[in-house]
Amino acid sequence: MALVRLDSTRCKVCWNGEPGFRCPVPRELLYQSFRSLQKVRSGPARKMLLPPCVAACPANICVQGYIGLIAAGLDEEAYRLIRSRVPFPRTLGWVCPHPCEAACIRGDYDQPIAINALKRFAAERVTPELRGRVLDELRAEIAENGHKVAVIGAGPAGLTAAHDLRLRGYSVTVFDRLAKPGGLMLSGIPEYRLPRAVLEEELEEVLELGVTFRGKIQVGEDVPLEELLQRYEAVFLAVGAQRGLRLGIPGEEAEGVVEGLRFLRGVNLGWERPHVGPRVVVIGGGDAALDSARSALRLGGRKVAILYRRSRAELPAHHEQLEQAEAEGIELLELVSPVRFVTDDGRLRGIELVRTELGEPDASGRRRPVPIPGSEFALEAETAIVAIGQEMDPRPWQGLSLARASHGWIEVDDRMMTSVEKLFAGGDLVSGPATVIAAIAAGKRAAAGIDRYLRPKEAKKVCFYSPADAEREERYHPPEVPEERRVELPQAPAGERIADFRPVELGLDEPAARAEARRCLACGLCANCNACLDTFACPALALTDDGQIAVDEVLCNGCGVCAQLCPNDALVEAEVEEEKAVA
Repeated sequence: MALVRLDSTRCKVCWNGEPGFRCPVPRELLYQSFRSLQKVRSGPARKMLLPPCVAACPANICVQGYIGLIAAGLDEEAYRLIRSRVPFPRTLGWVCPHPCEAACIRGDYDQPIAINALKRFAAERVTPELRGRVLDELRAEIAENGHKVAVIGAGPAGLTAAHDLRLRGYSVTVFDRLAKPGGLMLSGIPEYRLPRAVLEEELEEVLELGVTFRGKIQVGEDVPLEELLQRYEAVFLAVGAQRGLRLGIPGEEAEGVVEGLRFLRGVNLGWERPHVGPRVVVIGGGDAALDSARSALRLGGRKVAILYRRSRAELPAHHEQLEQAEAEGIELLELVSPVRFVTDDGRLRGIELVRTELGEPDASGRRRPVPIPGSEFALEAETAIVAIGQEMDPRPWQGLSLARASHGWIEVDDRMMTSVEKLFAGGDLVSGPATVIAAIAAGKRAAAGIDRYLRPKEAKKVCFYSPADAEREERYHPPEVPEERRVELPQAPAGERIADFRPVELGLDEPAARAEARRCLACGLCANCNACLDTFACPALALTDDGQIAVDEVLCNGCGVCAQLCPNDALVEAEVEEEKAVA
């Protein structure tokens, strides 16, 4: 006969392996019911310990958890789960390139879940009063430990490290050359992609935890780094890659040729609102190039073109940004490379280009653009924005010899410490130019590393996972997944939005968000679960003193309903001899 047995390795198991970790969200019947329903709908298949979406997120936000909470209508709980891992949930809802979506198992069947749109939905559903309560709860848990840490750079990496260190009880002072915190989130991302009010409110929340901010200080000039290393027990260097690369071609010094990051700082900070001519060319293919082109269009450029030396397939900017730019009328010219700027009396008049073809892969792994002899041609332009990449500004650590990794950026150990004792580094300085979510993850790693360095006995162990960790498991593949199309993300009409810097992406309404969240297959295990007890009142099931589930084989009649409902696959039907079943 059949009985149900418990697989204790799968019952109430969380991917988060940090010692003593407890989910910050209380157990909710609606959430459990959603997970059970998805199990019944999809059919039996072995769930994964580590959901691929969580592994693909650089900060390991519990994507599966907050999507399930949104599906169950538990928006406050979804926000709390996101906020427990990152200090900028609303900002990420606007700007994250969502690598989690590429890993989504739903994409094996039709289209990935619109994960980032759902993150934004949850973050925007909460009230200022709730955010204030969350801050009060975080402040109440801070136990001062007497250690002092300095953070250089108030971008996403620096502020995340400051946030996490403060929660661990550290006194943290953040230094930045700008008057306000935010780094490239503030100076590099236009308002049509990230409304200033959203960013500034979340920046203020970090400071309200007790983090001290000192702006308009250029470390290395206004204060030597060596002095900070003497005054503080650890220093985290997170100044980013703030210098734009130069092309090194004739005419680059002409009036009308501007470096991309400088152009965006002028747009976003209002220091010197850039003037653009009617014809604008932007050289590059990354996020800064797309942001520069779309900003130039909004500043009055009538004809804007992006010049990229490789093909569209190699373009590093996110495809959604390119699609939005093209909808606004911006042209992408592929496989062209600048030769010289054409000038007249020191003023830009155009640009000479050569067509390219793709050859063998270069050090980046992408096929190298090779100029085609005799294919030169020219474009007229009054403004050229050079956005071909970024490099480090070494002024903060001048006088110190920091070891460089093989890729040329600063080398750190597993604690994020550089070759200089007490000096840690993270973000773009270590990885090269990356995303906001990658910088946030770097700040989290640095905070954990500094804690291990200063308090080796008391430091809390922190787990970080990568996509490779999820790939070690067999991919969850349920047999019955009916096709459900991904939600269309609403946008302001292209013809209207280019008139100013109004938000382009409008966000999901409640019916669309609930429907999209219910497309999630709940592919991973979850410890926040009593589904068998709460959704199926069977006398054979009980809760043990240690919080686990137990099956009374005398009372079990082998119906198997609990096994069908168990979202973790922890209850399994097993054939046993009848004599043993009644023994």
